[in-house]
Amino acid sequence: MAQTPPPQKGFLKGVVYQNGDTNSHVAPATVTLGTGQSTTYGGTADWSFELAPGSYTVTVT
Repeated sequence: MAQTPPPQKGFLKGVVYQNGDTNSHVAPATVTLGTGQSTTYGGTADWSFELAPGSYTVTVT
């Protein structure tokens, strides 16, 4: 019997801007998933998470 391969992981990544102004980065900012994973956005490189397929809630503080 053939087995279905596990779903591949992907990446969710981004930057944090103030009021949609792409010249106004908000840093430092904490980006947190509903799973409890978090990272800090420092204003220069994208924040990112490696995730399995699914739906996620993202909060920025």
